[in-house]
Amino acid sequence: MNRPPKKNPFENVLFSLVAVVVFFASIEAGLQLSGYQPKIKLQSFDIPSWVADLDPVAVEEYKENVARRGFVNEDVYAYRPHPELNYLLKPNIRLQVKNYLSERYMDKLPPWTIVSGPDGFRVGGRGAEVAPEGVPLRTIHVLGDSSSFGWGVDFEETYGHVVGEELNRARRQDGLIYVLENHAIPGFTSFQGRLLANRFFADRVNPGDLVLISFGYNDATPSSESDRKRFEKQNSSLGKLRWFLSRLLLYRVLKSFFIGWDWAGETPSPDTASPRVSSEEYRENLRAIFDSVLRRGGDPVFISVCNYVYSAAAREVAETYNVPFLSFPEEWEPFLPQAPSLLPEKFMAYRDSYGDLMNEDDYLTFMFPDYCHPNAIGHRLIAEVVGQALGRKFGLDRKPI
Repeated sequence: MNRPPKKNPFENVLFSLVAVVVFFASIEAGLQLSGYQPKIKLQSFDIPSWVADLDPVAVEEYKENVARRGFVNEDVYAYRPHPELNYLLKPNIRLQVKNYLSERYMDKLPPWTIVSGPDGFRVGGRGAEVAPEGVPLRTIHVLGDSSSFGWGVDFEETYGHVVGEELNRARRQDGLIYVLENHAIPGFTSFQGRLLANRFFADRVNPGDLVLISFGYNDATPSSESDRKRFEKQNSSLGKLRWFLSRLLLYRVLKSFFIGWDWAGETPSPDTASPRVSSEEYRENLRAIFDSVLRRGGDPVFISVCNYVYSAAAREVAETYNVPFLSFPEEWEPFLPQAPSLLPEKFMAYRDSYGDLMNEDDYLTFMFPDYCHPNAIGHRLIAEVVGQALGRKFGLDRKPI
């Protein structure tokens, strides 16, 4: 009588492993095809799950702000995590944002629209700018945080776009076309700016390109660890494994489920928090950015907006490199008498929103109520001051192109 051949026990193990992999792969594929994005609860709001992976100090402040305001800034739904830069815009999105930092004005100020390109950076409503073939080309690069990104205003109202418009008005004399590449993202520090200047976009800066640089506010904000240390952890072997897992929707669904309501984790005490970028490293980062731009023949200009802590350090480095240094809100003050006539419709919209408060505080002519982000008038005046630094007068009474 023939005995059946013995089965190799490893075959059973291998079959079981394959079955498990196929099972979970099927679930992952189904989640990906469905377009599902895991959320975590904050009060009555659904927050993108990646927010929980930000620094605990930033997360705790975010929770407190939402609790105090009673609403979530809608632009949070426009972003996606990034392994080196922390986060970027989702590619090829169009999102209208209807509220602002202040609960007092959330339903009064005009909405603004975020449009992104395939690389996760902001572009105009018609997509990325492209110059006609055969025409000499110069690029305006913008490296910065939310003020340079244009938080609260449409892309076409940002100072980078206005500078491009005004330079293109003179294209007959110069024989050049200027296009804009805005690499600014809210929350960026000079550390991310250094990465962009030296790694991501280094080869895109050509001789004669204009590079508008603006960092400082976020550099000085408290954090449980520095941006450099966080970057090193994220790009270690363990960090790369975590990043791989975080790209799996099934992993993110399970994580968001187990995080539950206590998703911020333990917040370090104020004694353990320190600036995201120290003042010395801030200087080093600016030097590295200037070196990268100048080495490739670009023309850097530093724009200090809402940079209340590190402004002196930025000025010091800029003057060492003979780079124009423009400080706001001080640079706005000479333009105050003509501000209402620059963009009259916007001025009236702001006046209707702020009421008598605008009579008491002139800065609201240029800035949003957080006293940090420029409004549409503020952006247009930043562009005028940039023009003066370049030896040009843009003529602000002209209508946009």
